[in-house]
Amino acid sequence: PTAPAFLSDGWLEQLKFALHEARANGLQVDMSVISSWDMGGPWIEPRHASMALYATEATLAGGAPLDVALPFPTPERAAPLGPDGRPVFWTDVAVLALREPRRLPAHDFVLRLDPPVAHELTEVVLDQGQPNAPAALAVTMTPVREFSVAVSPAGANEADFTEVLRATLAAAPGPQRFKLPAGTRARHVRLRLLSGHDPARSRWTLGEFQALSTTGVNLAASHTVNRLIDGALTVRAPMPLGYNEWKAGNINNGSVTGPTGVFCTHGAPAFDIRDPAELVDLTGKVDREGRLRWEAPPGSWTVFRYVCMITGEKLKVPSPASDGLASDHLSAEATRIHMNHVVAQLKKGLGPDLAGSGLRNLYLASYEVVGKVWSPVFAGEFKRRRGYELTRWLPAIFGARLIDAETTERFLFDYQKTLGEVVVDAYYRTAAEVARAAGLGIKSEAGGPGPPIHTPPIESLQAYGALDEVQGEFWPYRPTADGMNVIKEPASAAHIYGKRLVHLEA
Repeated sequence: PTAPAFLSDGWLEQLKFALHEARANGLQVDMSVISSWDMGGPWIEPRHASMALYATEATLAGGAPLDVALPFPTPERAAPLGPDGRPVFWTDVAVLALREPRRLPAHDFVLRLDPPVAHELTEVVLDQGQPNAPAALAVTMTPVREFSVAVSPAGANEADFTEVLRATLAAAPGPQRFKLPAGTRARHVRLRLLSGHDPARSRWTLGEFQALSTTGVNLAASHTVNRLIDGALTVRAPMPLGYNEWKAGNINNGSVTGPTGVFCTHGAPAFDIRDPAELVDLTGKVDREGRLRWEAPPGSWTVFRYVCMITGEKLKVPSPASDGLASDHLSAEATRIHMNHVVAQLKKGLGPDLAGSGLRNLYLASYEVVGKVWSPVFAGEFKRRRGYELTRWLPAIFGARLIDAETTERFLFDYQKTLGEVVVDAYYRTAAEVARAAGLGIKSEAGGPGPPIHTPPIESLQAYGALDEVQGEFWPYRPTADGMNVIKEPASAAHIYGKRLVHLEA
């Protein structure tokens, strides 16, 4: 029979019995605040659920008053929809316009090979795959035609790469092999997508990319191809059509079929914006329905609409009766709502003195939320922490280059740093505050599984500093993973913060 739902009366009775037995045998009991991971459950409302940032583009002719409906982003298939076909929670973040914009010449992937040393490569193998997209989406897609491969035996900056191959792909599915010059050595490989077969279609698809060693091993394979290896790390990737489907990770995941095996670009190559001041902020000229009313100056204008909306992401592997939406990890309010619900249910089943119940810590699983994570509070947090508005820099999050490559990287550093700080404060620190107020401690795998398996946007040592007890992840042996940060980081954090216990997932 199906087990009782997480935190239900039947479940709490079982916990109460377990705590009784633990006390009798002198055992410590820690309890996860989630049936699975990430944080969330059936009590999480859409406005407190995991969200991501999405973008659309529209080309409009200026020189006359405009009164037009801007396109709305395509929701994730898992997102719960309202009667209007849109997600049950969404909000506009910003609307920007750029006159006669320039685009970058291509879509670039940069992969760090596994293991991360310079290897001799003999050939690359590409496969168009079979997208099997719905008809309405398929008519916007076209297979990649021209591409190039560049290699770097050292770093991943643009100047580090040397092009070693430029070729054309047939449109048909199936492996297509291309020899590399003798002596080609690479630690990083750049795959540049230059064109699609149908120039009228802006979304380019590709099923798989492999970089083969002299022994025929695919050094560009991701961890999902072989879970006994770390897998290649994606250093840079084009903006994908989706975060759960058609995503960048599909390019080297070993699958070439459907939305979980084929990569698809969000659209044409990203923009090259020489001066952020060229961007006109139209946010105040767009109503709730996405209608733009604007006295547009003459010229051809590209209008960018940025929308924060619920992804529909649920818990990873919950018990059958315990599934629900993952929470917004950037929102302290969402974290408090979840944690307060957990504490209230525990007090209902165990009594008001949780510290005396035998329970010691509440446990947060590793952070593994997907997508360009966003929250309605994030723009304000960025301004408060970094000292400048991010509105005109939003295109960079979707692959655009602003001013130059170095300046763009500096902004993206600020963006990632802010994400990390907000997750630490809104998720780990807030959860700890609620737990401590209830007389309990908090522990977590605050470093996450670690790159290249999954890269949480946080400074792990900061996150560990918010906890009472630290925990890492303990994985089966992998030839290149002996020094994984998920083991080193909690050990280091324990020394830095004076923690007596270090836990490892088993």
